[in-house]
Amino acid sequence: MTWQDGISVNADRVRAVNLERGGDGAYILTDRALGVLRSLASALSRKQAAAAWNLVGPYGVGKSAFARYVVRLLGHGDREPALQVCAERDPVLAAEFRRILGESMGFCPLLITGMPAHLSERLLAKLPDAADDFFAGCGKKNPLPASLFRAVREDSFGAAGKAFAEVDRVVTAAGGAGMLVVVDELGKFLEYQAVAPAAENAHMMQWMAEYAAKPPAGKKSPQSGKTAVFGLMHESFGQRRLGRDTMNEWRKAQGRFESVAYQESADAMLRIMSRIVVRKLDAADKRKIRDAVAAPARAVWKTGILSGLKTEAAAADLFAECYPLHPAAAALLPLLSQKIGQSERTMFNYYGGGEENGFSECLRELRAPGDFILPHRLYDYFVEGRPMTGADMKTQRQWAEATVAVDRLGKGSPELLSALK
Repeated sequence: MTWQDGISVNADRVRAVNLERGGDGAYILTDRALGVLRSLASALSRKQAAAAWNLVGPYGVGKSAFARYVVRLLGHGDREPALQVCAERDPVLAAEFRRILGESMGFCPLLITGMPAHLSERLLAKLPDAADDFFAGCGKKNPLPASLFRAVREDSFGAAGKAFAEVDRVVTAAGGAGMLVVVDELGKFLEYQAVAPAAENAHMMQWMAEYAAKPPAGKKSPQSGKTAVFGLMHESFGQRRLGRDTMNEWRKAQGRFESVAYQESADAMLRIMSRIVVRKLDAADKRKIRDAVAAPARAVWKTGILSGLKTEAAAADLFAECYPLHPAAAALLPLLSQKIGQSERTMFNYYGGGEENGFSECLRELRAPGDFILPHRLYDYFVEGRPMTGADMKTQRQWAEATVAVDRLGKGSPELLSALK
């Protein structure tokens, strides 16, 4: 057994997530997610009127993973693991969610993925499954008649609103806390409305947000009839070619939502990286690693590129947790993932994808504790082996110039080539 065998990737941390199919993995509660959870708890405690959020961010930043976590936190299944994740970051917030949920059966999750279609019709199609899952989880039979969910073609909007309100009423009467709605890929519904104005998809989102802002219907318990709505988008509406009418409709709807720019800072992503790698090393190897990390961690910290790390000691501790990446490489990985990849998704692929020049291959090349995966290996991974899926034109031009410079050097000294990369 080699010392490298004591370093491994936690596969649950890097697993891909689909809103409806699952793939939960072990969720890492980030600073941005924690802020949204605090707003959610405030809304469900009726300390604020709005109970609808529009999470906007590029591909791969973890919007769907966050939504899946909220489902586990508030849904009708085993909530304890999700509550424990919350308690590790904010015990007071976890206690507030326990109070909100009380003895209820939890919320009934309604999960919808965007497509070119009428949102009202998709809502009617998904409501029966949501109700079936809720009542099955509670050990009860779904009392709602199938006829409730049959869309009236001339007025699917009205039918959807009626069916949603009835599911909410029956769920609450059965001991549920209310409804939890997540619409992923919301932009696809809005784009469809631009070519099919009769879809009224923006109006349907507005209706749900207004419904969520209503006071609880019942007085028997503080949990009765609450609703929370999340819309997940890859771009803000201003970046989409929706047409004037659709854009105006969405502007009116968006006023009912709390908009959140959902993207983590570089130092927050470093904290995520520190929890991806599992290290089971003896005390001597740990000392060698900390000694090796100290000087480069100090140098990186002094550049000021990681504003969230307030002290040199905090930087040294965090970079030691990111080993075997060199502190400079650890600082660069989240930045490169955001610039020329798909943010957290690209970063997780680096660790868990088993790709050429990825984490596992580079780890096997290290000879002794204290050796590093250096920044030039990130160049090999990003530039030589991956398309620039998320890069803007300026970044693509800069990287093209870098590639030309490396090619011109050709087969020069390995040290000089690594420094250039």
